[in-house]
Amino acid sequence: MFLVLLLSLVSPQWISAQDARSAQGAQSSQDSQNVKPFEGQEFPGQGAPAGIDLSETAKKVVARAIQAHGGRELLTKNRADKVKLQGKMVVGKVEIPYTAETLVQLPGQFKNTIQFNQGKKEVALTQVIDGTRAAIWVNGDRQKLSTAQALDLRQTLDLNRAMRLVGLLEDSAYNLKYLGQTEEGEQKTHVVRVLRKDMRELRMFFDAKTGLLVKTEHPVDFQGKQMLQEEHYSDFRDLSGFRRPVRMTVYRGGQKILESALTQVSYFESIEPSRFDPEQMP
Repeated sequence: MFLVLLLSLVSPQWISAQDARSAQGAQSSQDSQNVKPFEGQEFPGQGAPAGIDLSETAKKVVARAIQAHGGRELLTKNRADKVKLQGKMVVGKVEIPYTAETLVQLPGQFKNTIQFNQGKKEVALTQVIDGTRAAIWVNGDRQKLSTAQALDLRQTLDLNRAMRLVGLLEDSAYNLKYLGQTEEGEQKTHVVRVLRKDMRELRMFFDAKTGLLVKTEHPVDFQGKQMLQEEHYSDFRDLSGFRRPVRMTVYRGGQKILESALTQVSYFESIEPSRFDPEQMP
C-alpha cells in the first residue's frame, strides 16, 4: 500500500566522484548540527489521556484508518502490486533525479529498482528480498551486503507489511500502543507505536480528521549511526478503490533526502516468484 525507500542503501560510492565528495562533506556537516539518533527520543506531542486503554485506543485508530484507505476487504484482496515513481534524491547538497519500480508480494518478497544518471553514466540499483535471502545489485554487479544493510533490507519489507494496516489488527505478533496526539501546522494526528519481534520501532501518524496515514517514523542505520527517518505522505487519491498517497517526502536526521511522486500502480493476484530471486542478475 505504501512505499518505503531506505535511501541509506544509496551509497555515495555509486554516484560520481565529484558529487560523492560533495555528499560526504555535506553529511559530515549535518552530523555536527544536532542530528540526534532515534533511540531515547521522547514523544513530542500531547500524551494520551489518563485512564484509557492504550492498546485498544491504538486498535480503534488503526481500524478507522483501514476504512479510510479502502476497507479491509479491498486492502486484503491483492497481496501483490507494482508501483512506479519518479522524483529526486538529495545526497548532501546534490539533487539527483531518479525513477523507481517496486514489486511487493506478501508475505516475504520485495524488489526495488532505482535508476538515475550521473553525467553520462546511468546507474541502476536493485534491492531484492526473498524470505531470509537478500541482495543489492548495481549495474549488474552484486554488492557485498553489510550486516546493517541486510537488516535495513529486511526492515523494508517488515515496514511495508505493517503499513498495509490490516495485519496490525489480525496478527497477534504486533504490539500496538496509543501515544497521544501531535500537531504540525493545522494538521492534528493520532500517533500509534508499533512493535514486533525483530522489527524496529515504527511510529504511525494518522490524520485526526480523515483517519489517513500521513506520516511514519522509524530508525535506520546510516554511516555507522542510527538515525530517525520520517516519511510524509500527501495528495491522497482513489486508485482502484484504494486511497493512496501520490506524493512522499522523506527526511533522515532532519535533512530532506527524497521527494517522490507515484506515476503508476498495478495490482496482481500473484507475481512470478523468480522475479524476486536475489541470486539472479536483474
